Amino acid sequence: MAEDNTQLLHDMAKLYYMDDMTQAKIAARFGLSRPTVSRLLAEAREKGIVKIIIANPKNDTHSIESEFQRAFGLKAVKVVSVPAGDPSLALQMTAREAAHFLVDFLEPGDRIGVDWGRTLYEISRNLPPVLLSQSTVVQLCGNLDNADALTYATEIVSNFALKLSAKSAYTLPYPVIVDSRIIFDILMYDEKIRANMELADSCNKLIVNLGVPTDASCLYKCGYLKPADLEELSKRQAVGAIC
Repeated sequence: MAEDNTQLLHDMAKLYYMDDMTQAKIAARFGLSRPTVSRLLAEAREKGIVKIIIANPKNDTHSIESEFQRAFGLKAVKVVSVPAGDPSLALQMTAREAAHFLVDFLEPGDRIGVDWGRTLYEISRNLPPVLLSQSTVVQLCGNLDNADALTYATEIVSNFALKLSAKSAYTLPYPVIVDSRIIFDILMYDEKIRANMELADSCNKLIVNLGVPTDASCLYKCGYLKPADLEELSKRQAVGAIC
């Protein structure tokens, strides 16, 4: 059986396409010949590890952005053109564009509240380094008790804090939803929890995720939403949950 070289192809492709390292330098790093590196990079493309997109100059997103701005009274809109049939690549392309678009709205001293989810995680990974002195990053939603339902909450806070050179960052170490107001009031008696909630409430910039109310939702997988809840949401024509 041939040895799986997927990780090697991934590492070489990252160095060549993302870090702009020459094939000669890659060859020296891995102890290979330059023709071998060239062949492996070609193999990475054949296996779909590397996907090259050629932008279509006729694909005008500006008119769509303007239409959204007018319809919803928004200050700014960014529409990203992505290839059909590849959700993973579409997410990567959108996250990269969104990350660079987002930092234009952030300023030194901001208290930045961040939600969780896969999309925000990918955006946090693609944020360009920006010096936002005296800024604070705060997790907006509590946590889930199911490790299979990935929220990336801690990673998102850490990535934002690191990329923005934030002064401080805070997570919320308690459930995203509790069964009753009584439990909530008891939690608020804890000084640390109350202080974190007040921090979240004081944020002047909120970066939130839009979740679709389906059986793929983290809240459904963790039992916070039941089948009857999804049915009721569908009847009420709910299209998503914000934060």
